[in-house]
Amino acid sequence: MIWSLTMSKTKYDRQLRIWGEVGQAALEEASICLLNCGPTGSEALKNLVLGGVGSITIVDGSKVELGDLGNNFMVDERSVGQSKAKSTCAFLQELNDSVKAKFVEESPDTLIMTSPSFFSQFTLVIATQLVEDSMVKLDRICREADVKVVFVRSYGLVGLVRVSVQEHTIIDSKPDHFLDDLRLNNPWPELNSFVETIDLNVSDHVAHKHIPYVVILVKMADEWTKSHSGNLPSTREEKKEFKDFVKSKMISMDEDNYKEAIEAAFKVFAPRGISSEIQQICNDSCAEPSSSSSDFWVMVAALKEFVSNEGDGEAPLEGSIPDMTSSTEHYINLQKIFLAKAEADFLVMEKRVKNILKRIDRDPSSISKPTIKSFCKNARKLKVCRYRTVEDEFSNPSVTEIQKCLADEDYSGAMGFYVLLRAVDRFTANYNKFPGQFDGGMDEDISRLKTTALSLLADLGCNGSVLPDDLINEMCRFGASELHVVAAFVGGIASQEVIKLVTKQFVPMLGTYIFNGIDHKSQRLLVFLKPEAFQGAIKAINERILSVLDDSGSGRVDMGMHVLNDKRKRVAFEALMWKPVKEGSSQITKTDAEKYIKLLRAIYMLEAHGEEEEITFNQFLDMLDDPDWGFGIMSTVLRLESNDRNRHGSQVCSVCRYPIIGSWFKEVKARFSLCSQCYSEGKVPPPFKQEEDYRFREHGSEAEAMKPKCVCFSVQSHKKPIATRKKQRN
Repeated sequence: MIWSLTMSKTKYDRQLRIWGEVGQAALEEASICLLNCGPTGSEALKNLVLGGVGSITIVDGSKVELGDLGNNFMVDERSVGQSKAKSTCAFLQELNDSVKAKFVEESPDTLIMTSPSFFSQFTLVIATQLVEDSMVKLDRICREADVKVVFVRSYGLVGLVRVSVQEHTIIDSKPDHFLDDLRLNNPWPELNSFVETIDLNVSDHVAHKHIPYVVILVKMADEWTKSHSGNLPSTREEKKEFKDFVKSKMISMDEDNYKEAIEAAFKVFAPRGISSEIQQICNDSCAEPSSSSSDFWVMVAALKEFVSNEGDGEAPLEGSIPDMTSSTEHYINLQKIFLAKAEADFLVMEKRVKNILKRIDRDPSSISKPTIKSFCKNARKLKVCRYRTVEDEFSNPSVTEIQKCLADEDYSGAMGFYVLLRAVDRFTANYNKFPGQFDGGMDEDISRLKTTALSLLADLGCNGSVLPDDLINEMCRFGASELHVVAAFVGGIASQEVIKLVTKQFVPMLGTYIFNGIDHKSQRLLVFLKPEAFQGAIKAINERILSVLDDSGSGRVDMGMHVLNDKRKRVAFEALMWKPVKEGSSQITKTDAEKYIKLLRAIYMLEAHGEEEEITFNQFLDMLDDPDWGFGIMSTVLRLESNDRNRHGSQVCSVCRYPIIGSWFKEVKARFSLCSQCYSEGKVPPPFKQEEDYRFREHGSEAEAMKPKCVCFSVQSHKKPIATRKKQRN
């Protein structure tokens, strides 16, 4: 066993540095099923076999043909006429003999129809080159069996990757940007005691320049709060004053430790406690554990208890400290203090986990110590991903999002190919071949595909939308071919997502990934996001902007001259007042969006990084999505989207033209509909503005909206009370 572990470490040394021994162990225990072993599937599986996945099963009922030799490196001339699954399996086995490999000579479509229980034995299924109907059925089967699915497709110069799983929880999300867990603004007693033993006014110059910046900032923060009624710096002026205060303690300009303290001063201003994203996870209904709860949600329940009790609003300490200028003695002592605190928090968490397990009649030792320790270390970085079903995506599309992408110059190609890949499946179902698959009849196939695509757009609710002829011509020119260079790239993306899902490290992609080899673009389409969710995110951002304008926390904002004289507040006010050029339109132009993002950047980069430091635009976008430093916009959008399930079918507000969510107000006589926001603001459609009295019936759900149509009119008790509202003349 020891020899095996040593060999494994040597063999997989490079990747172990990325996902560690725990991630590698998860990979080696995984059982992967590949449906269709063409070049796309073979390339995806090749990467996993080289990475040391536990076992693979290839399902393909076709034979190797001469054409396969030109795009699939997993077959050769000797394979022609033989089972493609068997040949590919043999070649992949040669790459890594420690991987168990087997094959099933059967069509994946047939297996999906006749043997749905077959898939329950796997950790994950990679489904390549499936048509729409099979995707929907497989997704339903795998969700019921709690098996993850990654759909992959390459079609000429186009590729698609889409993850589907009911829920995916991540302990070690490995974010690109994350603050060190130093608790500079909330030190615990042992850290305070250590800090008190060090004198910042020491006369020895060498000793002075080797005081760790953690000690400097804790001391400076303590001095500051004593002279500011117990408050840390909050306004821009106070933060600048605090940095100057730290700088004043320097004896000479070559003291790197004080320079580090000034650069890290923003960590003192970081909000205390857990982030809104972790709070959201703790408040999730799954955080109320039962006997069927996963280990993750049991530990989340323990975390929730810890934060409310021993943690005093904080998550367990991570226990690590970054490199810094310091004497060896100070650094080691500091390390010991952080490690001791982390260990103490872990022991409390472990006890709470065991108590919860006992409470739900499970073995108190069923969750291992290393797992709990890893959870504690990464408690601030937890992620929960929930994916929309493929069936829901296909049957209930986001019309506004599709239209917006089709009209956007940057996304029109990706969305066009997304629609055309679905149109191709319809074409195949109708004509029993892919467009352009056989020689001759190209013009007819182009015409048929165009008609099919327009019909699909109409079914999606995008009447009037058209796809460029160039895209349609290209889809027919591809003839359903799999080009190896595209297959290798798309397969690589797919295997990367598989590793994220299996190791439960890093965050898998949301939405549908489209590779456009013609324009050399890779884009992710969040086709499940509704416009009202975006509105909610902007509202959340505006609340953060208001907090910039409201320094005192009074809840009031004075737009007097002092605001206009403060550059950052002036920009914040401009962002708050921002409106798109085409106000009232269902779409926002790229120029408008960039202007808004630049306003946000101007506000927030000063807050997080200091006025003099410059960051790139991409760095800012990462920071914008960070729950600790930025606005956490994506989690806000996804939360709004997942919670907004009380929709009224195709009902649209007659004023703002957005789909109606929540309460639906229908005018009894004029028959127009209002969303709750427009109703509360007293708005009505332009043609009715001269009317004086309006009588509305409020519907709380789709079912309630149907009641007046279904019940006898004489049964008054079933009717919803009618609200009356006076409307003033304009």
